[in-house]
Amino acid sequence: FESSAKKTICLNMVIKNQNDSIAKRLNSVKDKIDSWVIVDTGASQETKDLIYEILAEIPNAGWHR
Repeated sequence: FESSAKKTICLNMVIKNQNDSIAKRLNSVKDKIDSWVIVDTGASQETKDLIYEILAEIPNAGWHR
């Protein structure tokens, strides 16, 4: 392991319908993460669309349900 290797941070979240607070949470970390993974436990399409909109510029490993 090289000490000069680039370290990355992947956001991992388990969500359901959290439209009231999800935007605030995502906006508070999006400049600190390099990728993201969301595990869906029954989110509406509106919640999914909001997440993709906020994190559009950040690579993701897909949506998992």
